[in-house]
Amino acid sequence: LLRKWKRDNRESLSKGIDTIIFIHVFALIFQLEKLSKGRRRSNIEINIKILKKIAEIIRDKNSEKYNNIFKKVIEAIADAVSYLIQEYDIKNLSDLPSQTMLTVLSIYFYYQRRHQSSIFQQVELRKWFWRTSLFNRYIGSGYNRNIGTDSLSMKNLSQYNKRLSLPFKDVYYSDFSDVELKAGRSTLRNIVKQALWQQAPVFINGSKIMREDKESKFKNPEDDHFFPFNLYRKNVLDSNVNNIFNLHFLDGSENVSKGKLMPSEWLEENVKQIKPSQKQIEKYFKSQLLPFKSLKELKKFERVFDQTKRKKDKEIINRRYGRFLYKRFELFKVIFNRLQNGKKS
Repeated sequence: LLRKWKRDNRESLSKGIDTIIFIHVFALIFQLEKLSKGRRRSNIEINIKILKKIAEIIRDKNSEKYNNIFKKVIEAIADAVSYLIQEYDIKNLSDLPSQTMLTVLSIYFYYQRRHQSSIFQQVELRKWFWRTSLFNRYIGSGYNRNIGTDSLSMKNLSQYNKRLSLPFKDVYYSDFSDVELKAGRSTLRNIVKQALWQQAPVFINGSKIMREDKESKFKNPEDDHFFPFNLYRKNVLDSNVNNIFNLHFLDGSENVSKGKLMPSEWLEENVKQIKPSQKQIEKYFKSQLLPFKSLKELKKFERVFDQTKRKKDKEIINRRYGRFLYKRFELFKVIFNRLQNGKKS
């Protein structure tokens, strides 16, 4: 059933979902349906022992009933992906903080039966997305530990409008101090990027930074370092030049032209060519969650970067850069708090 569906939906984002996600959603639905029929309450799990037991029951019954359930599971997962595309402009499954989030979200859409979500349900789903991501709720052992209770909560939200009651995550700078802009797999990296996309980042001429331009395999420009990586090569900045809060979104051509230039140099060149208003420049900084309001303010902040002659000068520069990262974190923290409360940024 799944192979046929993937063949028929070659252009769908859902085709890239790991088969285990479909199996887990089916197994969870199987157990949730038993609960709804008044069977003895037990833990809802997806361990190997449970999966084997379910497989044996299906083989013994040999019923079309389970084929129909699995078809609905496939539809629910496709609906979950459609929701993520519409709500968060997801272009690739790797944009998600964790692909395993799809398991729990699909439970909601399985019981929603393609009915329109209420305002209350929409708010709860937004809270769920940001809180579970910031808590790394479905990473590692957390996936097996939380999957059962969260699936039941999603069913209750869908059928009975019951609140999910997930805890609010107080975020701290230390949570992100080791999160790099590019290296390795990180839930927190992806959630920072996702939060920045929610701001609809723009360039100084007012044009929107297009997500597909930045992440398309054909153009393949990289996420930009606001303060250039070349400062590390020149032994001016330490390795935290790669910290996630040095992230900057640019369309491919602009990313290339910026190159090794300091931010104020690159912006000054563009200001001379484009001649944007002060309001457009302010909007650029605000939409990129950068802690500056004008080019003049940025240039003043950068003055210390010219002092590279002595060891103590490097220490001063790195402290200055560290202040930039922390100020950036504070801007993101405000956004994270809003999003965790189910508000749209």
